[in-house]
Amino acid sequence: MITFNRALIIAEPHIGRILSGSKIWEMRSTPTKIRGRIGLIKKGSGLIVGSAVLANVGHPLNEITASMTAEYHMIEDLDLLKKWKYPWMLKSVVPFTTPIPYEHPQGAVIWVRV
Repeated sequence: MITFNRALIIAEPHIGRILSGSKIWEMRSTPTKIRGRIGLIKKGSGLIVGSAVLANVGHPLNEITASMTAEYHMIEDLDLLKKWKYPWMLKSVVPFTTPIPYEHPQGAVIWVRV
């Protein structure tokens, strides 16, 4: 049973790390006001592969905080965090045993309504 109405599109290797529990921050270029349970879409797959609670959005990272929090965002090239500087903090991640297919709307790059 789906208990969310939005799903976040995330590319590999990040979606795999989130689903395994090793990555708890999804880095984005802008903050979001969305909170609560969301779906997790593996980019390009047409599938919702899990869900998580989007608990909070942190302050933008700078060079020092990006280095100090690498275990949460798992971005190796810290120069990428000059653009992708907002940590979207995920918790209670649930990988789906059977992914859920969805219709990908034209132009959707961050969120999909489900």
